Amino acid sequence: MPGGYGDSDGSFSNVEDFGLWWSATESNSNYVYYRIMYYSNSNALRDLNYKSSLFSVRCVQAQSATGLLL
Repeated sequence: MPGGYGDSDGSFSNVEDFGLWWSATESNSNYVYYRIMYYSNSNALRDLNYKSSLFSVRCVQAQSATGLLL
């Protein structure tokens, strides 16, 4: 389920409408890329936002060629 985004007061908005996930790629010291995915369609877009924004995080675990978790 899309988690929306967080406001500075700790509340969340647009839950179930869209989700925003941080990328590991920075633009500069203040901005970082993120992905936005909408519940109502198949669009997935990339954009920039302040690092202080409250978005979701997706954790990915790497696996070696032999199948062992890294």
